[in-house]
Amino acid sequence: MNLFDPTNLTVGLIAPALLLVVLAILVPRAIFMRMRPTLTSVAINLAISATILTLTGAGLFAALYAVQGQGVSLALLDSPGSAILQFVRLGLASALIWAPVLALVAFGLAQRTEV
Repeated sequence: MNLFDPTNLTVGLIAPALLLVVLAILVPRAIFMRMRPTLTSVAINLAISATILTLTGAGLFAALYAVQGQGVSLALLDSPGSAILQFVRLGLASALIWAPVLALVAFGLAQRTEV
């Protein structure tokens, strides 16, 4: 069995999930370091982080589909709006993995803010 075979449980499921969880921890912290420590900035940070993680999840799904030979490039050429919307929906579905972690990080950042 090929290590990089997308049907491999580690490559096809666990590695993307771990990547999204790690990004859910790192992205909001990196953004927060560049903002004033207020509750408004935490809310803006949360929205920006969720958008980045959704798009990253969509990209991961597109990459996994492409590696499996599902014809992602043909779908993007044939009907780009539908294909992109489908991958964004899958990216939103991946929020089941990263949203709880992002919420915990946001609560931690909110404790460091000025009222």
